[in-house]
Amino acid sequence: MLLGAMMGLAPIAWMVSTSLKPEKYVMSAIPRWLPNPATMSNFTELFTQAEDFPVIRWLFNSLFVSTSVTFLVLFVASTAAYAFARLSSRGGTRYSWWWSRP
Repeated sequence: MLLGAMMGLAPIAWMVSTSLKPEKYVMSAIPRWLPNPATMSNFTELFTQAEDFPVIRWLFNSLFVSTSVTFLVLFVASTAAYAFARLSSRGGTRYSWWWSRP
């Protein structure tokens, strides 16, 4: 299980490591996990060039869509759960497991 976790987290660790490298070391012949001159210049460049690459706007759009969908699903699921809770069937509670199965 530890091997599986390491295999799953290795691409994320490589992505973070690469984001902290200066541009000339990203495509070097010898890949290194830990960047020797670690720098945040890639992030400052990313967030300061808003007219060419509007990352802040994209993050806001993703947050808005995911929040809206979450509340919509919560509303629909809760109204459906209320309807199923009030539903009376011929079998009574003996067959109520049928409605709640996934």
